[in-house]
Amino acid sequence: MSKVKYLPTNTKIDKNPPLRNNFGGGNGGPPIEQLLQRVTNVETMIPYLATKEDLTRECGSLRSELHAEVGKLRGDIGKDIQNQTWRFITWSTGVASALVAAAFFFAKIITNITP
Repeated sequence: MSKVKYLPTNTKIDKNPPLRNNFGGGNGGPPIEQLLQRVTNVETMIPYLATKEDLTRECGSLRSELHAEVGKLRGDIGKDIQNQTWRFITWSTGVASALVAAAFFFAKIITNITP
């Protein structure tokens, strides 16, 4: 099972934090309350971020599951194709036999009708 945590839906995150008007140093930065709110938002999200190892583990397990399912599907498709091939061969043989029989029947009738 995955150890990746997801951000709870009830977490309030400010999606439009106020931007600084002056990017220079020392004069006119945002108030300390806004900075604390932004830091709190970031700290709230940190436990829910996946690490590189988490993603590698998740992708590896997903890849192995997908590989197993594709293997099963290939086997099933191969069996189905083989079954349909034999059905087609049987049907073709039956139709060909019926056509040959019909041709002989009509040939016999035609030779008996002519005087």
